[in-house]
Amino acid sequence: MGCWLSRTAADVIAGDQPCVTAKKVYSWDKREKKDPAKYTIEKMVGVEVGRMPGMIAGEQFVVRECSHCCIFLLDHLNTITVDDCSDCTIIIGPTSGSVFIRDCKSCVVVAACGQFRTRDCQELQLRLLCNTQPIIEASTRVRFSCYQLYYEQLQDQFRRSGLSVFNNNWSEVHDFTPGTDGDKNWSVVMPSVLPDLKLPSQSPFDCVGIECSRTTSVVPFTMGSVSPPSYRMLGDEPLLVIIYHCPQQGAIVKGVVRVLQEAAGLSAVLYTREVTISPTEAVRVLGEAAAGDAGALLTAGPVVALLVDAPYHHIQQSVSAVRRDLYFLSPNNGNGYNIANKFFSFASLSMSV
Repeated sequence: MGCWLSRTAADVIAGDQPCVTAKKVYSWDKREKKDPAKYTIEKMVGVEVGRMPGMIAGEQFVVRECSHCCIFLLDHLNTITVDDCSDCTIIIGPTSGSVFIRDCKSCVVVAACGQFRTRDCQELQLRLLCNTQPIIEASTRVRFSCYQLYYEQLQDQFRRSGLSVFNNNWSEVHDFTPGTDGDKNWSVVMPSVLPDLKLPSQSPFDCVGIECSRTTSVVPFTMGSVSPPSYRMLGDEPLLVIIYHCPQQGAIVKGVVRVLQEAAGLSAVLYTREVTISPTEAVRVLGEAAAGDAGALLTAGPVVALLVDAPYHHIQQSVSAVRRDLYFLSPNNGNGYNIANKFFSFASLSMSV
């Protein structure tokens, strides 16, 4: 009879081997290790430097301690911080998260982002698209203008970042530390007031074809709060133009804006918004007539709206080439601005949710 304590030779050999437990592998262990140097520019003086399209690919980025530089970040990003820079021009690609500028002086920044904030900055010139309200803190002499930029890859980079080119709150600035004497720390200005933007002059950045013209800009120019609250009233009253969702929506909107600005001037378009509105909400906000035949288009996707301050015949001209069932124009009967105001109030509430 065998003893339960007895062991075979194989048991002895196996028992002599150490017990090895497989190491648990987590999802973050499988991620490709990133080289921080690829996503950092620091301590540069008097040079053109940056990253070409495809080199950042939605990662976080850091710029710090640079002076008298032209910095071109020509790709979409996750977030970016810019620290301790002076006398620099910085062009930042579409940034899905935040652009945070700290302790900078005498810089020009072109940025499109989800959130924008400055702290402890002086003498900034900002050409901005921001899907939320820009914020400044402990900053002085900051000038805001509407983002105007184009290069071939930019439209696709906006798509990858998830930013809307039509939800631009560039002029709706909130100052956490307003002056006590009534003077504002910031102002909104027309692009013509700002010095010409420094564009690339050296390879490889000069091959990208950067332009800062309103006629080619991916983001349409809007006046924002450059106009007083009562608006400039070039026309009978500011009116609402809505382009319903369709495959050509973006091209239609840009065509309408182009015709308006050529006919009535750069100040014709005050605001644009891209927002989802249901048929029921459309009836409540715009009225029965507006939503009656547009139910399928409203459920297909977001609409793009323009608040327009131009003579009525110019507004009619701007949509004359658009298929009639693809747009809504508020009536020029004294109630048009009330409808526009209701829609933009609805849009603001929807975007804040």
